Amino acid sequence: MRRYDLNGGVRTFRAEGGSHNNLVPLIREIGRNTDVEVRFGTVTSRPPDLRIKEDGVDRILDPDDCAVAERVTGSNELRPGDRVILLAYATSIGTQYVVIDRLVTYGGA
Repeated sequence: MRRYDLNGGVRTFRAEGGSHNNLVPLIREIGRNTDVEVRFGTVTSRPPDLRIKEDGVDRILDPDDCAVAERVTGSNELRPGDRVILLAYATSIGTQYVVIDRLVTYGGA
């Protein structure tokens, strides 16, 4: 049995087999992070006045609501109609977002 210190609490974990067999159940036990959610949206206005319509929510994100990963700036800048992958996380001033990349689908999906 192994013991892991998790931010002041201790969890015990019982596993047999190789390191892979030990790692997967451990991640399942302690790895769920409810503080960050993956969401999707559609760009409605390009930077510097970036606006993103978050899927399933009656809300338009503006530049104060989100940070943008460098890979979708400059010559690869976001354009209206682009689908984006968002990470949403809670802060003391409300939910903030990180645009991590452009979403691309193939084959009509």
